[in-house]
Amino acid sequence: MNIIGRILLYGLAFGSAAAALTYVHFVNSLYAERSLKSAISVAGPMLIVGIAAFMFIRSVSMAEPGIKMGKALFGSMCVGALIAMCTIMCYGIVMGANTDVRQGYEKKHYESMEKSLVTEKNLNTEQKKTKLAEMKEMLTENLSTTKFGMVQLQMYLSTTMVVSLITFLYKYKNTGAS
Repeated sequence: MNIIGRILLYGLAFGSAAAALTYVHFVNSLYAERSLKSAISVAGPMLIVGIAAFMFIRSVSMAEPGIKMGKALFGSMCVGALIAMCTIMCYGIVMGANTDVRQGYEKKHYESMEKSLVTEKNLNTEQKKTKLAEMKEMLTENLSTTKFGMVQLQMYLSTTMVVSLITFLYKYKNTGAS
């Protein structure tokens, strides 16, 4: 299998796993609680991306002995981008098509915002209303698929880059191969 086939294989396989965790996180309202389940649904996709990058580098290194670090790093980052696209599509479908999920998420955060402003002693009532309106507007903007996508893409690309470099450096240190 060539490198493009490996990119598609690892990107879509691990992307579907990361998208499944994203789906579970929002549909089951795990964002509303602080528990091990919610921690797994948030940190799990990052772990999946790291494992995908590691396995991709190992697979490419075994298939093409002497592969250059740049080619492997680029392929690994393409895998990370594919995984990000899968989670972004899942998020867009869940938050766009499932209005109950979005409304529940917004309600939870609106309540939290209101509670935080109640304890604010330095603001008068009018300032609190203005600040609450600004906070709600910012939340709505941050819930957009575009903002979520930018964060996911940056996070997954940086994770794949770091894991790939560490994997390559470890391989180089222990085997002397390039």
